[in-house]
Amino acid sequence: MIRHSLSNFPEKFNLINNFKYQHPDDKEIVRLPDFTSYTSFFYENKFFKRALYGQFGIDVRYCTLYLADAYMPATGQFYLQNEKKIGNYAYLDLFANFRIKTFRFFLKYEHLNAGFSERGYYTVPHYPMAGGTFKWGIRWQFFD
Repeated sequence: MIRHSLSNFPEKFNLINNFKYQHPDDKEIVRLPDFTSYTSFFYENKFFKRALYGQFGIDVRYCTLYLADAYMPATGQFYLQNEKKIGNYAYLDLFANFRIKTFRFFLKYEHLNAGFSERGYYTVPHYPMAGGTFKWGIRWQFFD
């Protein structure tokens, strides 16, 4: 994983990259995408007299086309299949994180690009990904 500030931008812009190349010896036993990537580009800064820390950015996940394992709900297990390839599309998330002392809050819109193309999005063959979803959460640690 690589995390660095972009050289042409102020230090408040960050880029995290995680690229993987995987090639199993026997693709009839273990099937994986040849290439996967995770990239996060975000702006971080302190606001309101440095009392509020905030991050605003986008996450991008991608994997190449491959024959993923299918799922059998009756047995609760995955099995090899040769019918449907999945992958070869980007999965975008938009996010905002905030922190004030021990209080944390986040807003996230997952799968921002859902519905932009006619192609279905799958993580497992025959089980489509959820469409665009808005999520939020809080965490507040209390100390004695």
